[in-house]
Amino acid sequence: MRRAWNRRTIVLVLLPADALALENRAIGRGGEPTLAGAYEILLREWRNGVRERELGLHVAFLAWYMLVEPPFLTGLEEARMPSSPLAEVFREVHDYFAPGQHSDAETLYVFGLMAHLFPSVLGDETTWEARSRQYRIAYRKLQPDGIRPEVFAARGFYGNYFAEQALVKGDY
Repeated sequence: MRRAWNRRTIVLVLLPADALALENRAIGRGGEPTLAGAYEILLREWRNGVRERELGLHVAFLAWYMLVEPPFLTGLEEARMPSSPLAEVFREVHDYFAPGQHSDAETLYVFGLMAHLFPSVLGDETTWEARSRQYRIAYRKLQPDGIRPEVFAARGFYGNYFAEQALVKGDY
């Protein structure tokens, strides 16, 4: 566990340091294909019963990202870790946190955006498109001007990805 600071609050990042280090190595132009390794570590924690919000958000995101991006970017090797269970893992984490059931703007935003961008990789496309719309409405009630990129500071590849998405004006 490590602490990430922003101007308003302290965020406890409850991720194994080695997983966060692998996520950080994937950031930027010179990024390495280390996300599959981070995912393996985080999924092991999830399978061992760790149900921390931060861990779940990273597990769901990395499962989704490895579904939509090529292995040369993610490091996913089918022989080592098949991609077939990734959507199931995403849905498992989604269902555990049930974004539609509470008022956590970040959870609504990230699950909604992922469903908005690639609903077909998650299961029934119509279901995921509807969830995306529902989550957007709920998250925008909480954050009418959109989510602030600072929310994602110092949170690995997950944070980097969503901070960049949050910069897109008028988007999700």
